[in-house]
Amino acid sequence: MNFFQYEDYRQLLEDIIETRKDIRGMKSRLAEAAGCQRSYFSQVMRGNSSLTLEQGIGISNYLHWSEIQTMYFLDLLQWEKAGTPILKEYYLQRLKSLRKKSREVSSRIGEKGAIPDNFHGQYYSSWMYSAVHILVGIKTYQRPSEIGKRLDLPIEIVIQVLESLEKMSLVKRTDMDKWMLTEKSVHLEKSSPMSFANHGNWRQQGLFDVYKQKESSVHYTAVQSLSKKDIETFRSFVLDMIEKSRDIVRQSGAEEVTCFTCDFFEV
Repeated sequence: MNFFQYEDYRQLLEDIIETRKDIRGMKSRLAEAAGCQRSYFSQVMRGNSSLTLEQGIGISNYLHWSEIQTMYFLDLLQWEKAGTPILKEYYLQRLKSLRKKSREVSSRIGEKGAIPDNFHGQYYSSWMYSAVHILVGIKTYQRPSEIGKRLDLPIEIVIQVLESLEKMSLVKRTDMDKWMLTEKSVHLEKSSPMSFANHGNWRQQGLFDVYKQKESSVHYTAVQSLSKKDIETFRSFVLDMIEKSRDIVRQSGAEEVTCFTCDFFEV
């Protein structure tokens, strides 16, 4: 489902209802979220009435859309209601702009980096910092000895990394030998000069994992020819997958650390 290619909000809602047909009474749930009667919502879906912005934001909150998805949906409402060609063109250009912006990963997942700028170079200089950072969030890996064993690193190195992460306010010590995460999170903007180092660190670890030939790992590479239209479709598919993966991560329990790398580009 390519959210940002829709030009009709009714079709978007119709497809959402179809994809969630396993949820009983989905239309009634959307009507309730919009703050209207089911009969009125049915009139909207038939094109006999229109959603207000207030009803639109209610649906957005219920479906847990990101900020950019919400903006796109509300602009679709306004575009339909626009009473003059000038106003209609204004919202059309806004929709095109949001569609273009949606291709950036950071706008889809809606996070900003929590690390102060002066720590970026250190955090992204090695895969160890993010690996230790995430491991601390798992109860069985909150002591340097446990982390060192899991990552096959000397305990002295693990302690140094933990102390650096503490200075970044990403972890904190709970006693002399135990650590835990803070509330801060990390996302590196595409424009950051450290983006290359971050991608390289984990793709190198991915290559090492290929050599290990573990049954639990998944590695896939394909060079293929596509039409220009399908390139855009494929790009949107990848971005949707990334967004959905973030939803799974947010709701999942912390039991093990994994790495998910993803690339799609024109050669």
